[in-house]
Amino acid sequence: MKTPIILLALLITTLLSSYKYNTHPIIGKTYEAEVGASCKIYAKGSCMIYEYDALTFKKDTVMVSNRQAANCTDKEKEGRYKRSGEQSKSYKWTISNDTLTIENFNDYGKLVVKENQLIGANHYKKELVFKEIELKE
Repeated sequence: MKTPIILLALLITTLLSSYKYNTHPIIGKTYEAEVGASCKIYAKGSCMIYEYDALTFKKDTVMVSNRQAANCTDKEKEGRYKRSGEQSKSYKWTISNDTLTIENFNDYGKLVVKENQLIGANHYKKELVFKEIELKE
C-alpha cells in the first residue's frame, strides 16, 4: 500500500516542479547590460563606443547577444562602429532559488535574480546589472 502513495507523491512533485520551471517569470523576457565603453579621439571630434550584452530567455534556452552603439560628435564617423548585425549564441539555462546558471557560458558567473534585474560580475569581478528591456519589433 505504501508503494502507490510514494509513486503518487513523486508524480505530484515532478509535475509541480515542471510547472514551476515552465512558467518562470523570466521566460519571454530580455535583459541588457552595458559591458564596455571606450572613447576614440580624432582631429575633428570624438566618439564614445558602448558595448551591450542582452539575454533573451525562452523555456529551455537563453540567447546571449552582443551589440555596439556609437555616439560621435561627427555623425559620419558613427558608421565606422556599426557591426553587420548582432553577435549571438544560444545556451541552456537553469535556475535554483534565485540563482541562474547559463550552461557552458561563464562570462558573468552565476546570476542572481533580484526584482526585475539579473546581477552578475564581469571578468574583473565588477558588478554587472542586467535590466529588463522591451524589444522593438
